[in-house]
Amino acid sequence: MAERIKFIAVVSLTENLFPPGRAPQQSLVIHDYTILKLSGSNDQLRSNHTLSLHMSSLSTFTMRLVILFWLASTAAPSFGVPQTDSSDPLKLHFDAAGRYQNAGDLEHAAAEYKAFLGETLHRVANGEAGVGLFEPAMALLDEGLKLTPASKDLRLDYARVALDAEKLARAKELAAEAVRSDPRDAQARYLLGRVLFHLQDYKGAREQLEAAVAANPDFNTGYLLGRVYLVLHQEKQARTLFDEMIAGLGDTSLLHIYFGRAYSLLDYPEQAVEEFHKAMAKDGHAMDAHYYLALACLRHDESAGYAKAVPEFQAELKINPNDVRSRYMLGYIALKQNRYGEAETELSQAAALQPQDLNTLVNLAEVYIALDRSAEAEAMLRKEISLAQRAGDQRRNGRAHYLLGRMLVKAGKREEAKQEMAIAAQQDDTRGMSSGPAAEARVIGSSSLAQQETPDRSEHPAAHAAPEELQKLEQFKAQVTPAIAEAYNNLGALAAGNRSFPEAVGWFEKASSWNPQLEGLDRNLGMAAFYAREWNKAEKPLQRYVVSHADDTAAQTALEETLKRTAAAPAH
Repeated sequence: MAERIKFIAVVSLTENLFPPGRAPQQSLVIHDYTILKLSGSNDQLRSNHTLSLHMSSLSTFTMRLVILFWLASTAAPSFGVPQTDSSDPLKLHFDAAGRYQNAGDLEHAAAEYKAFLGETLHRVANGEAGVGLFEPAMALLDEGLKLTPASKDLRLDYARVALDAEKLARAKELAAEAVRSDPRDAQARYLLGRVLFHLQDYKGAREQLEAAVAANPDFNTGYLLGRVYLVLHQEKQARTLFDEMIAGLGDTSLLHIYFGRAYSLLDYPEQAVEEFHKAMAKDGHAMDAHYYLALACLRHDESAGYAKAVPEFQAELKINPNDVRSRYMLGYIALKQNRYGEAETELSQAAALQPQDLNTLVNLAEVYIALDRSAEAEAMLRKEISLAQRAGDQRRNGRAHYLLGRMLVKAGKREEAKQEMAIAAQQDDTRGMSSGPAAEARVIGSSSLAQQETPDRSEHPAAHAAPEELQKLEQFKAQVTPAIAEAYNNLGALAAGNRSFPEAVGWFEKASSWNPQLEGLDRNLGMAAFYAREWNKAEKPLQRYVVSHADDTAAQTALEETLKRTAAAPAH
């Protein structure tokens, strides 16, 4: 870095609003015109009909949307973010759509509907991603990007979700496009640097992160850049950067713990130990310093490091008695050293603090096996396997199947044992623990430093999402679904008004995917598909509509013609 960077303390908040709202609708005839002639000698429909499309009344919709925004301040699920107000983009876009519609400017009305949908889908997607539902979130973001391709914020969030979903190629593409569109955007540079870091393109990551730090010297960017320097064996640059961060952010124990983590993980043991000791000197009760120092002692030669690590884990527990990580590690080490009584004590306490941690359960089962308590061991292994299956985490329980298979062989249950061994053979960790101390620090429940770090990947897969968060998400989706459907429906009506019937069909189908019960939607979709000569798409919605609207002669005639067309169509 050519010049000294002054770091400043910056709190970065990701605004992720989730306004609820269900807009009532009215039937509104927006266009009257003579039905189109269909090409071909026998394709002329000679009767004149008017195309009456059901469209939400913009003025009524907008007025009631304002009321709903007001209600949102007390009733809406917030997902931990600010509530909506009169300046919320959703309201602004709907207000604008209403003004353009009233002025007869259908092109700009359609643009505002698309902006409304892009923003709404963006917020729903953020909610999905927040509970680990990455695939549906990416589908929504993809649709939102098609509607609002110029939205930089949507593109950046899409890249973040793709990174969390481990779709690195897509994340790189999106982040790179954001950087190309605005090379001065520090957040886009930082995000691209993160993606390149995970792709192990460290030189590319360094280029992006240096530019990001120069534009916005915040902690996350500087810390990741320091890690990149260490990966590239540029220790002097890393040290200079860390010193600049201390100068700008303050000489605190927390910063030294972060730096110690970076040095430890990237194989600079002496520097790591020095940083952890600096943290302890700054604050003798600093949480995590002893824990991470203990892990550093185990990184190079695990068994040789036990003697140094155990006192550090014990020291961490004096500061934080409920630190489940230290309990687990003390139990793990005791198990490896055949101190089964101590191992049971520590692992039992860890299991009480974190009852669904798979690795704790397997280690505790091994203790029971060593103590010849077969019934307890088998129960513990079957519990672990059941939890792993429910969580969709089949990669981590090969050890459990292996141990259970051995126990079943000993019990003479050879067929069942054979099944367990076959499952174990398909797993990666049959011969050892994938989450022992040689692995990256396992966070299994505490307010620890590792949880304060910005995660490089999501730590909240859908299977592990809190039930209350999933419930809030579903409540929010239920509230916005009618508005989304109505916006798509109105885009379809505007397209049909321009006689762009294939386009209208697409919009109406999207409306139906959100709310198939939307009033008038069956007629809109059926008639648009009829005019577009997409007979298979016209048949069912027209049939549903005519059942309750037998007096609608235009729809009845369209249905009769559609049935003739589908009957005459050759079978595929």
